Amino acid sequence: FQIPHIINRIAYTFFRPSKAKRSYKHALRLIKKEIGTPTPIACIENRSGGLLSSSYYISTFADYPGLLRELAEHPLEEVRELVEAFAHFTAELHEKGVLHLDYSPGNILYKKTDGNYQFCLVDINRMKFGKINEKKATFNLRRLWGNNEIIAHIAQIYAEDRHFDIQKFVDLTLRHHTQFWKKYTKNHPERKAFIGQAE
Repeated sequence: FQIPHIINRIAYTFFRPSKAKRSYKHALRLIKKEIGTPTPIACIENRSGGLLSSSYYISTFADYPGLLRELAEHPLEEVRELVEAFAHFTAELHEKGVLHLDYSPGNILYKKTDGNYQFCLVDINRMKFGKINEKKATFNLRRLWGNNEIIAHIAQIYAEDRHFDIQKFVDLTLRHHTQFWKKYTKNHPERKAFIGQAE
């Protein structure tokens, strides 16, 4: 991980676990819950002057060639099977009380084995564990790439799995998604074409 500035060096030494330690512990919890993530091997922390100076998280290599960024490049009909598998995975993830705070396409890997999609979470130092209600769930989906049709379909399948009000859940998910990408694309206009949003 990047060498932390002085305030975080103090915080990671005395008040909270380092990113590396959190990644290691979170990986163990995910594996216990049967959620895909690379197998953790070690957490290494170096100190200088009594403060954390650098940290490393080591895991096995995850052979998952797919990235959910690909959803932004296709209409729903071309990726429907993947979209629906991902929606089921996310609903299961939240049912198990796992909230990945950076639930973005680059942190969600996938592969297809024997006709079934499997998913793997990476960059897991920022996570929360506990009950996840509709509001938290819709907000958690805001960073996903894809046009409104894809995002709405993910929300619909998710809501069906968790027995939420489907229309309410879809509407709130689209609202959070649009708000996030409108703000983001002001500073990164090159992404606008990939999201199909934020006009």
